[in-house]
Amino acid sequence: MGAGFGALGSVSSSSPEKRPAPHEGRQDNSPSLAHAGPVHVFQVLLGSMLLATGATGATGADPSPGVEVPASEEFSRIQGIETDTVWDILPPPGPALAEKERLRRAADRLGDRRIFLAGVELDGPSLQAVAVSSSDASLTSSVREAFGRPIDVPDLMAFLDDVLRTEQGRPASRVLVIPAGRARHHGLLLHPEDVYGSNPRRYGTRGFLATDRPVDQRPDLPPAADDDPPGPEWTMRFQNPSSEEDRLRALTIRTDDPGFENRLRALIDQLRRQGAAVWVNSTVRRPERGYLMWGAYRLAQVDSALTARETLVDLERARKEWGLDVSIDWAGAGEWTEMRERARAMAETYAVVFATEKGARSSSHYGGGAVDLVAVNLPSRLELLAPDGENQVFDLSGPMESRDLSLTPRLVEWVEDHFGLQKLRLDYPHWDDAKPPEPAHPGG
Repeated sequence: MGAGFGALGSVSSSSPEKRPAPHEGRQDNSPSLAHAGPVHVFQVLLGSMLLATGATGATGADPSPGVEVPASEEFSRIQGIETDTVWDILPPPGPALAEKERLRRAADRLGDRRIFLAGVELDGPSLQAVAVSSSDASLTSSVREAFGRPIDVPDLMAFLDDVLRTEQGRPASRVLVIPAGRARHHGLLLHPEDVYGSNPRRYGTRGFLATDRPVDQRPDLPPAADDDPPGPEWTMRFQNPSSEEDRLRALTIRTDDPGFENRLRALIDQLRRQGAAVWVNSTVRRPERGYLMWGAYRLAQVDSALTARETLVDLERARKEWGLDVSIDWAGAGEWTEMRERARAMAETYAVVFATEKGARSSSHYGGGAVDLVAVNLPSRLELLAPDGENQVFDLSGPMESRDLSLTPRLVEWVEDHFGLQKLRLDYPHWDDAKPPEPAHPGG
């Protein structure tokens, strides 16, 4: 690696600081659009103004084939946003101006500029529709209902301020793409740390926010060759089962027991019948793929030449210790920042947002004992019947409800108890099979 490793610059301003309001609380395959949830009653009440924008929460968790977004050539020209905690365009929060009025002003300024946030389209008209149809007290609930994602509204407002600052003078046709992983990392969506941890995400404190579209895992993406540097093409090596049906069936094939698959199907079917958008992103996974995901994630986080070198040493050590035949050239050519950018592109095509060395070395995915499951846009009243015969109704209509399976603690605990699953709290989509396979019956 070159010696001219430098740090990214920052943006300063003398405008009022964005002081975060009190908080409101990995996937591995490109998600399918086949099971997106329908428009809920609130969205219908928003009327044609909202429906005309397509902001119904009915698309996938992230942009993927089937979502109408501009061609990759246009996305390649989008640089991103240097986030900050300064209010440059919008008035700062305070008692002088209601939050819904601040959102309305942001919508007016945004106009027809399009933002794909976790797979749903936001623009001025769709945000305006929510602002005029909601009370101030229910604004968070209204935003989450309208767009079908656990959006953190104060952080969304800070992001819109940065968008308005950054995009001034740029063509209105430019599209900003913030996949779910980026959005969660920067606080635009609720993060597991907000709900279960001690390190809540605050927008404007995590530096540069890329706004390009990640490369999709698609059939025409060529696989990486041996000794290639990091990049999206590595996601086409050591692949997972390609369809949801194959992913679920792989659990039974791998364990020779249908219990985990059957319990997952029972949960998924009930969620979808009640309007939730559900994706099964990964089940059985090869250890080589887990190593590549972890390595890409680690290198995408480095912040100096020193940490880059230390991370490369760790990755080479792990590859040898684990006995993996994965001939990736992690460093590649150029500066450490170029290596980090290649790793970021690779990690985002995997859509991995959390990875540890322990998990990469001995993941329960390898033995068919785990699933990466995303379920959002849950109904305000959710009823579940568990395999053990227990029935429970959950009231998710409260103003601060996430409407997200993985981020609703009481729902997570009930599913754990009655579906035989265990949620890894800080790994957003990860659930383990907590119920051992049934013993074989003699002569059966």
